[in-house]
Amino acid sequence: ARVNVKSSIVRYQDKIFSEPLTFLDEEYFEIFDFPLKAGSHQLGLNQVIISSTVALKYFREEDPIGKSLRIIVNEQAYIFEVSGVAQNFPQTASFDFDFAVHIDQMSTMLSTDLNSWKNVNESSLFTFIKLRESQSIELIKSKIPSYLKEINMANSEWPIDSFRFEPLSSTAENSQF
Repeated sequence: ARVNVKSSIVRYQDKIFSEPLTFLDEEYFEIFDFPLKAGSHQLGLNQVIISSTVALKYFREEDPIGKSLRIIVNEQAYIFEVSGVAQNFPQTASFDFDFAVHIDQMSTMLSTDLNSWKNVNESSLFTFIKLRESQSIELIKSKIPSYLKEINMANSEWPIDSFRFEPLSSTAENSQF
């Protein structure tokens, strides 16, 4: 699952706030099990899932599902329909969000090529992988040198030295995410 967070301005009627906007792909909800109060985990290109806190902040007692939010990134406005409302995240959750949109919107909204390694530092994209119980991270680590060689041959002006693997259980203690 890929995750990225950027600043945005969100508007609904007369309510306007600066908010973090989280870009996610569908696999996020397979790795992180966050139940919804309402709606669906499906993220279409023009849909947004909001937190319960945001639902109360913007909509009060009104049902937010199907309502439109104007989200402004880099001075460009985009309209998103609320498709889901996440239940309150646990206090210990490191991977929560207030506004989640599909990762493919990042290319449009940030003029960023998600497939280019040139944007890795600029975009701070995090990727999570979920192993089957029988799989070992050591097997994946053993394949990284050949993968790095292939990537670096294709992108010689932006060579990558390594990838870091961190167990999810230690992420809250050790990570900057």
